[in-house]
Amino acid sequence: MRKKHHTELLDNLIRAADNKEFAPFQMVLSRWKRVKKGWPGSITQLIFIAFSLASTHYVGFMSKIPFEITSIVTLDFLPAFVGTFVFYTLLCFTIAKVIAFFFSQLLFSAGHTLAAFTLWLRRHWPNTFNRSATKLYREAIQFERPAYNILLVVFFLILFNVSYLELLYTSIGETTKIFMFIAIFAIVLKIGFLARSPAKVVRRLRDEKRIAYRRQLTRALIYFGAGLVVAFTYYAGILRFEKLQKETATTIESKFFNGNANILLKSGDSFLALRQTDNSREYIFFNEQNSISLKIESEPKKLPNAEQ
Repeated sequence: MRKKHHTELLDNLIRAADNKEFAPFQMVLSRWKRVKKGWPGSITQLIFIAFSLASTHYVGFMSKIPFEITSIVTLDFLPAFVGTFVFYTLLCFTIAKVIAFFFSQLLFSAGHTLAAFTLWLRRHWPNTFNRSATKLYREAIQFERPAYNILLVVFFLILFNVSYLELLYTSIGETTKIFMFIAIFAIVLKIGFLARSPAKVVRRLRDEKRIAYRRQLTRALIYFGAGLVVAFTYYAGILRFEKLQKETATTIESKFFNGNANILLKSGDSFLALRQTDNSREYIFFNEQNSISLKIESEPKKLPNAEQ
């Protein structure tokens, strides 16, 4: 009721903004009108983007499972998998916010103390620490928010990787490294470092008159960054599968399956498990009504000096 009351009040102010008496508030209320009008579309777009990324992540995970199993269980586990992905994302984001706030305040306090120390130095060496000390002390607070945002991103990536993916640089394959190199090279092409020297590109970006150039470059980088996010989300699904298959097997006791296996997916009473041996991999889907299994025999390794 309170939100509805506030909305009605702002709507009345918008209608009254046509009067000359409310001319000073014309700009503010017109901005609110545009924001209010764009809310439904923005929320719909955010929901669609989040669902698209979660679905892409799920497709990357299912790409590591044999088609004979995915054709049966794909739709059954989609809501549960997306829910797990959202839970880990929110959990890591919340913990990262707490840690980032703590360390940002610690860094800010240290920086502010350092700035105050420069003021003490100014009393003894006024010529050396003249204007810079006062400016540093007054403007030190502006670095608090950037430090918090940077630490938030860093800690979120670390926590999400440790709890959900376990991506190690040493375990990245050659194909992935090649794709990363191609992506970096594409960014260089987008910015234009090959056509002009880096110094000239930076000067063009800092030139206030080059508004169209900055907009064009920003638009190109946004589209390219969106493509990279989709690609990494798909790759993260593969990493999630590899993490689950490397975990310690769990003892499972049910009507249709008893034994040790790695649980890959769970939705209600339905499970998709993986039982691994030295010579085979068995994918098992079971619930309270039935069970389906697919066993894949691995090819025996040939010794280089084995006798024919």
